[in-house]
Amino acid sequence: VVKSAQDTDLAVRLAALDMLRAMGDEKHTAALVQRLKSATDKSEQKLASLALLATCKRAQAKCADAVIAGLKGADAKTRILLMRALPLAGGPKSLNEIVARLKDKDKAVQDEAMRLLAGWPDRSATVHLKKLARDVKNLRNHVLALRGLVRLAGPSKERASDLATLNEAMQLATRKQEKVLVLGALGKTPTLPSLTLVAASLDQPVISEDAAFAAVLIAEKIAKDHREEVRAVMQKVVKSTENEKTRDRAKKILEVPPAQSTAAR
Repeated sequence: VVKSAQDTDLAVRLAALDMLRAMGDEKHTAALVQRLKSATDKSEQKLASLALLATCKRAQAKCADAVIAGLKGADAKTRILLMRALPLAGGPKSLNEIVARLKDKDKAVQDEAMRLLAGWPDRSATVHLKKLARDVKNLRNHVLALRGLVRLAGPSKERASDLATLNEAMQLATRKQEKVLVLGALGKTPTLPSLTLVAASLDQPVISEDAAFAAVLIAEKIAKDHREEVRAVMQKVVKSTENEKTRDRAKKILEVPPAQSTAAR
């Protein structure tokens, strides 16, 4: 199959690439990279790219070296296609290469590197995203970095929230949209520390309603174990919110006796 991917007949090459897309592993990465770089037909380039992505998804970090090596000498369009395989390969080498491409000589490559970094699949990208989020002069990178931070720091099935990073993202955010994203992640984190962070935003007019809603979401789940702390925040919500539904939910939490706190859910 690998030999057929180099055939002089385009139809044969396409068939071979389609097979490699289904069964390729790390041993075939270099051949796929080369096929992608040398392809002149759009359909062949697309299929080579898809085969490379599928292979990297299966073999992961074992593919990184071949993909990184292929970037040398590739034109800007091909560099972008190759870079898209690196998040699937993962690992420190792939991440470092994406970070390095933020300073690529081509603007389109730089933009793609930023997009890929913001969408990185694990928290190893956090340190780089924090650095980029601090640069408010480049609004696009600032916004993408913040959104990437919130996504990585938020809760998932595999990991708990990173409250320190969410708090830092809130401090770095310059727009309402990103602040609301942080509040959304905190609202899905039913702990007293997350409620404390949300409560700090109740005094910020631009996001006070979003903060009130997030506070209620958290309070409904932790009132039983943190009755007094929750009551203090809910009283503040009742006074500050203009949303009737949010106020009613906060009042219900305040009315429920300690032993029945979970009934407010």
